[in-house]
Amino acid sequence: MAESMDRELGQIQQKLENTSDNLGKVSSDLGRLFTTIDKESKNTLKEIARLEEKINIHGTTSHAEKQSIRDDIIYLKNKAEQNRKDIDAEKDKRVVFETDVKAGVRFAKIISTVLGAAASLISAIAALMVHFKG
Repeated sequence: MAESMDRELGQIQQKLENTSDNLGKVSSDLGRLFTTIDKESKNTLKEIARLEEKINIHGTTSHAEKQSIRDDIIYLKNKAEQNRKDIDAEKDKRVVFETDVKAGVRFAKIISTVLGAAASLISAIAALMVHFKG
């Protein structure tokens, strides 16, 4: 019986040692987990601090500074709009100029044709005059 109790006590002792080892591993794992969580928490806190800093920076922008920024944006928008209008006006001028040039070319062709016809007519009249004088 004592032998049986020694055996049972040995088994219990072994289980306690295994449990102790397992608890040590769990403790170590928990330590690593807490270290990781702590590190992540610190990183998260740093990120929150950066965000708060950004918010504070934007939050401390005075009304006058905000208005100045808005005025700059409006100025740039107006300038861009005026540039667009100027470009459109230049395009319109170019179209008018091209139309005028095309009209001038057509007019020159017409004049050339008329002058050619007039020259032919003058030549014909001159030939008739020579014929009738002769």
